[in-house]
Amino acid sequence: MNVELAAEIRFRCPHCQKLFCTDQTAFEGLAADSKGQVQGADFQCTDCQKDFVLTKQTLASGLYETQELRKPQFSNCPKCSTLKPLGQDECPHCGVLESKFTELQKVENPRLFELNRAWEKILKDITVDASHQVFLDQAQKQSALNFAAQKYTDLKKVMGEDPLIEKYLKQIEYRLEAHVQSQLLKSRGEEAEGQKSLLASGRLFIFVALFGTFILILNKIKPMFPNLTGLVVAVTVLSYGLWFITRPTASKNK
Repeated sequence: MNVELAAEIRFRCPHCQKLFCTDQTAFEGLAADSKGQVQGADFQCTDCQKDFVLTKQTLASGLYETQELRKPQFSNCPKCSTLKPLGQDECPHCGVLESKFTELQKVENPRLFELNRAWEKILKDITVDASHQVFLDQAQKQSALNFAAQKYTDLKKVMGEDPLIEKYLKQIEYRLEAHVQSQLLKSRGEEAEGQKSLLASGRLFIFVALFGTFILILNKIKPMFPNLTGLVVAVTVLSYGLWFITRPTASKNK
């Protein structure tokens, strides 16, 4: 009985503190390190589903010590997108320094830099709607909704069909339609303003032409400005010509 108790191993999950019980067979078949000590045994908690390591060290409470299993973490190189260890500045594939490349992007294309920063927040937790809306608002403000659509399309290729991704692709589609409609309204408004300006110019030309005609008739009856007759004739003829050019366009828009 005492042998059985001595062989019993009790330990807790370091994540959720669930208590487990096993025996010395948990350490069988494990390789020893350079000092001859047996390495820890890997376990997965049945409650929280997280991995941890059971060591041969005992605590003051009599329980065996456990440690969180730290899996290697990676990030993408900002230039070539190759995976590299998280926190490592130099990319092992292309040799670029992430810190230098990021600073260069920030200087050369600050708008794209901010969009990529907003997209990184989405990738940390794609269920946070506020992050998506901030990203889409920035993309719309910078006329980069096509860039946003490409980002979601790439994410869809990785995750497959997902209603959440489809939701934001639909939002991009609606925003693009609204943008096109606003641009059409703006274009029509500018066109209307241009036609108003053209009509005003036509009125000015006919007024100058009629005034020039009046001066020529008056000067014919009673010469007042004989030296300016040639200039008045030129201005009058030119004004009639410009009036005839602008009148057809103005008439069509009435």
